[in-house]
Amino acid sequence: MNSKWMIPLLAAALVAGPTTVWLLAQETPPPAAAPLTEQQLQKIRPVIRGTQAETARAQTRLGECQRELAALYAHYELDEAAARKLQDEIVELQRQLLTSHHRMQKALRATMDAGQFERLRRRLEQASAPGSPPVTRPTNRPEASPPRQP
Repeated sequence: MNSKWMIPLLAAALVAGPTTVWLLAQETPPPAAAPLTEQQLQKIRPVIRGTQAETARAQTRLGECQRELAALYAHYELDEAAARKLQDEIVELQRQLLTSHHRMQKALRATMDAGQFERLRRRLEQASAPGSPPVTRPTNRPEASPPRQP
């Protein structure tokens, strides 16, 4: 495999993946999204939520490994065995992220028709465009009530 394009491809997947996963996991589709049936939503929600969980775990460990590797590189004396072990783990975590994202993409295509998928693709493209407002995640928590007066 050519490593010249592997790192940019992995980086792009890691950057776009969390936003994609979050947008797809919303309880109700936004008004501009294709109307999905309740049956379609019941099929894709567990896949999307599973992908979110896998992505969160892998990205957490990926960050830890990258920090550990950076710490190794900060010393003049390089522990090559430890560095190689961390590099291998980083590559494996990136592979897991790509595999998880691919599995979700296949599930979407198996559940949606081409029109629904295209509308979703355009929405995700707009959400990740430079200069677009950041995606805000609604919370289901009630607004904080003002402090009680004694």
